[in-house]
Amino acid sequence: MDHEAAVEVEYYKNIAIANTFVIDLLEGKVEVLPDYVEFIRTGDQEELLACLITVLESAIKYNFSIDWVLDEFNEPLQELSCRAKQEDIRYYIDYMHLSAIYLYKREKIHDAINLTLYILVISSKLYDGTGFRKIVSFYEHIRSHASAEQQESYQNIMKNILEREFLKDEKGDLVINSRIVD
Repeated sequence: MDHEAAVEVEYYKNIAIANTFVIDLLEGKVEVLPDYVEFIRTGDQEELLACLITVLESAIKYNFSIDWVLDEFNEPLQELSCRAKQEDIRYYIDYMHLSAIYLYKREKIHDAINLTLYILVISSKLYDGTGFRKIVSFYEHIRSHASAEQQESYQNIMKNILEREFLKDEKGDLVINSRIVD
């Protein structure tokens, strides 16, 4: 094999390894998690969000703690959150959404709701309709656990979104399709 072929073989070998870890984790084989984390550490940082989404999905489905994994990759994730590419935004909002679900399942409900409110603002500002729908649905699911302050924050966020999305008439009423909305 020449150098180019060897690089190609290595590329597909890494994809096979990653896919094996993904399948194992999604089947509940928690014992592979430390090896998968090592693979993530040494792998392509462009795949970090996708890898962590898999870890979160598995932890949510099989109810195990991944706090140590999230702590380890917190700093690189902060750097990724600053990116402007739409695909990264989509992955990042999915990651944050799954993180909120994970926190909720770990009974860190106050933190889950605060993260949910944060994601709601981000997905709205970035015009990520998919993320916005998911996070509003999740908030409605856990709304009964929200404090009065969190519920007020949610109402203010939604009010700001409505005001941004719809016109107001001269009296300050929202106008949708030429109709005044109370």
